[in-house]
Amino acid sequence: MTRARALAERDLLRGALVPVGTIIFFLWSSNQYQITVGSTVGIDAIAALGLTLVVGRAGQLALGQAGFMAVGAYVVAYGTTKLSIPFLLAVLIGIAISAGFGIIVGYIALRLRGNYLGMATLAFGAIIDGLLQINGALGGAGGLYGIPPIDLFGARITSPSADYFVIWAGVVIVLILCGLYLRSRAGQELQAMRDDELAARTLGINVTARKLQAFALSAVFGSVAGALLAASTSTIDPTLFQPLISFQLFLMIVIGGLGSLPGAAAGAGIVVWLVQLTPGTGDAAYVALGFVVIILMTFAPNGIAGVCERALKRGGRRRRVDQQPPRPDIVAPGDLTSKPIESGAAR
Repeated sequence: MTRARALAERDLLRGALVPVGTIIFFLWSSNQYQITVGSTVGIDAIAALGLTLVVGRAGQLALGQAGFMAVGAYVVAYGTTKLSIPFLLAVLIGIAISAGFGIIVGYIALRLRGNYLGMATLAFGAIIDGLLQINGALGGAGGLYGIPPIDLFGARITSPSADYFVIWAGVVIVLILCGLYLRSRAGQELQAMRDDELAARTLGINVTARKLQAFALSAVFGSVAGALLAASTSTIDPTLFQPLISFQLFLMIVIGGLGSLPGAAAGAGIVVWLVQLTPGTGDAAYVALGFVVIILMTFAPNGIAGVCERALKRGGRRRRVDQQPPRPDIVAPGDLTSKPIESGAAR
């Protein structure tokens, strides 16, 4: 378990680069479109961090994260527009509902494994998508519009720049919470369960509780991401939460590196910008994503995080070699010159 604790501490340390990158990107951005895309990256990063707990650390194949995002988004959208519920209260309600759904999916995970679990979680996302398509209070295929902006204790966030910093502040908070959780005993038990579930049970780890906990936390962070999406865009519809979005989120954590928290944020940036910059329809973007995944899985199976890890280790080895004192010259035995021993004094 000490290895899991060390991994969590390393992720927390490297996660400090996230706020630095946030500021650098904002200063580099030349227009509001780029800032808006940066906000989208942050929203997807929050959802991807939640998915990392389940897939990367608990070892459970989950493909329904977009469904949890939909719950948080629609609770905030309906609550703030139809019921005049304050934004933060609506977020908490969405978190509670999503956590309940997460526990239900977690119970499914207790009985299914591998591809069967992936199919079940994908079906959960498809059920949510189908329910949102029904005409009714949630707007059907047209969705909901006129959603009030993010409201933090009476301060309304109305500009794209302010949205950007609020969303990325949320990314940093979620990253810290995930890191602290993985550093705790519960997080270390999660890692042990992923490595060998039977051995974890033998050691007395409550595998049932850990699986339910992981799915609930993943659902909570997915709900937060959906809430921020609804409030920052003012309009949502079912197309934003299709099962294909769950697959896209899964690609983010694969590209970033399974189990790496900073890697999840990096993977979100790569996938979102690749989709935005690829010309043509959305299908062309997914073709490009497919090639990226094939190349990474061939040459860097551990994703971006694995590439950075190898680069850091290589640099560390070079520094250690440079700091070592020079070895003494080794003289061949044939080159030794012996002087005659003057033994007159001894005689």
